[in-house]
Amino acid sequence: MKKAVAFAAAGTLACTAFLSAPDVQAQENSSEETKAVTQFMDCFLPMPIVEGLTEDCWGADLVGARDQGNGLEDRDLSDYSYWDGAILKDDESGKYYMFASRWNQAGGHWGQDGISGWQGSQAVYAVSDSLYGPYEDMGPIWPDWCEGAGHNVFAFEISESDPLYAEGYKYAISVSDTGMHGDIANGTIHISKSLDGPWELIDNGNGGKLKAEGGSGFSLSNVSIMVRPDGRYEATNRNGDIAIADSLEGIWEVQSNGLWWQVEGMPNTNVEDPVIWYSDGLYHIVANKWDAKEAYYLTSEDGVTDWVRHSGIAYTPKENFLTYEDGTENNWTKLERPNVYIEDGTIKAVTFAVIDVEKEQDFGNDSHGSKIIVVPFDGEALKEFAKTDVYVDPMAAREGIAPTDDTTAQSWGDENIKNWGGEYFLQVQRNTSQGLFGEGERPDSGYDCKIAYIKYDISEYAGKDVESAYLSLVYQGLQAGNHGENRIEAALAESDWEEGIGKESDPGGNGNVQEDPEDVIWANQPSILYAESGIQDTVTALSDPFQTQTAPVEIRIDVTELVRMYMEEYPDQTEITFALSEMNGNRLHIGSKEGGDTAVPRLDVDIRETQEPEETVSKKTLEFFLNSAKEHLAAGDADSCVQAVKD
Repeated sequence: MKKAVAFAAAGTLACTAFLSAPDVQAQENSSEETKAVTQFMDCFLPMPIVEGLTEDCWGADLVGARDQGNGLEDRDLSDYSYWDGAILKDDESGKYYMFASRWNQAGGHWGQDGISGWQGSQAVYAVSDSLYGPYEDMGPIWPDWCEGAGHNVFAFEISESDPLYAEGYKYAISVSDTGMHGDIANGTIHISKSLDGPWELIDNGNGGKLKAEGGSGFSLSNVSIMVRPDGRYEATNRNGDIAIADSLEGIWEVQSNGLWWQVEGMPNTNVEDPVIWYSDGLYHIVANKWDAKEAYYLTSEDGVTDWVRHSGIAYTPKENFLTYEDGTENNWTKLERPNVYIEDGTIKAVTFAVIDVEKEQDFGNDSHGSKIIVVPFDGEALKEFAKTDVYVDPMAAREGIAPTDDTTAQSWGDENIKNWGGEYFLQVQRNTSQGLFGEGERPDSGYDCKIAYIKYDISEYAGKDVESAYLSLVYQGLQAGNHGENRIEAALAESDWEEGIGKESDPGGNGNVQEDPEDVIWANQPSILYAESGIQDTVTALSDPFQTQTAPVEIRIDVTELVRMYMEEYPDQTEITFALSEMNGNRLHIGSKEGGDTAVPRLDVDIRETQEPEETVSKKTLEFFLNSAKEHLAAGDADSCVQAVKD
């Protein structure tokens, strides 16, 4: 059910008594009433009520009455905000251990008045007798190391094939995006023989930090790690890089970079918080596009290649899918840092870090903050959905021809000497200081402008009457900037250029070196074709306005006038090039031909049909035959009359 209201401004809840407090029974992962599963989000089950629902708690009104006994939270929000939330079960004691991060709530989410927000996170653990909570905060996991620093706390079991297991180590924790003592703590892996600790850094000759080799590297941001069925480890990160290792203390071999750019229908900007796991014969990833507040569900048979996106959404706070067993709904403003709890090879629950307001609205001591919730999940339903669902990307059905070349010319820093052909995306970012889009000589290294160039073979349209022509672009997301609305502008440019392929192409956006002097870089960018009277009279084409937070979506630009002008001015040319920019100074990603059918920028041209002239009879000829027929008829010669009519 869609929300009836948009996310409201911050407002605390009124004080009332508990609404109900039934006994807690952990719900099984299947329901008597079978509902159709069309997306990952359909597999979430109602939360059991642990202690009762109350409105007498911190948080914005939109959250609704909630169970403070679910998950981990500071009940009066006097000390901490919580994030992350990986759960491991101690089979001997039957207790559940949650590994999370916390920070001083007085600093709000981003920090204020000299008090750190999430950047000052400590890694902590909490314990509960129930999977769903309540969890008791037991304090920092490693209190005597780096002041307990840790963020993006991710706990997992050590593989039995890892030599560490033979030494008695059973559990591991990775931390990433750690602000406090980040130069030491960020990207480290800690191991222990007990969930209660003590914990120690791995001894890998790299300060305990995950050490990866190959590909275009492996960033230590939003790291998620799992044990594969073959006993090896597999890790992914914010960029969607994938690496595999035999031992936590060994070398991680990068298998691929930039997964988000390789999956049809998957956004590739502002994607974060991937969680990777293996269950029911498949490898799974859920990753969140934070600006759109939508997460996506992917699977692969080998965990490295042929990842596919599945239909629908994995989760979003824009839908009311968080309910209790009595039907009460909760509506958190953001759901982030998902993790999965697996028993007997099937997901039983999913954890989220939730916040009641936008992060920018969470200040210290204001009754707004974050906690961790635990949501039951129907793993059996997901198993069937994952194996039968086939995602159909609507972008693949777009009409038009594909380009022969496409590339981006960039000016910032050392980007100006890099060839950006061969990437999975094009970039646009306007600079109003010179030219039409900012093209021209670079005044200094800090000059920032990005222009996309797309070239098409139009020889099949030579000498024909163009009825209409549209550029069909796939907008992939906002890479930088804060304008919520934008438009894309197209102009004509010279076609005497080749994109080049560079080398060591990095879909993460690090760029390629120029191998051939003719490869397009900023210094030899294709010239935009200005009107003879000047830039002010140069004809361009504009898309309709679109929302920058919604992607991927098709952006259509009517370039009929540009194509007609070009074919009239240059009748012997068989190629046409469009230069693209945007209107508001945002840096936008657009699909390129390397992105495949669901990303390629297409040129859709319709030719006006020409009809063969019909044979006509002149008025004088028609009168002659009619008069002849009348004469034959008057003379009684019927046969001659009929012949005259036939003639």
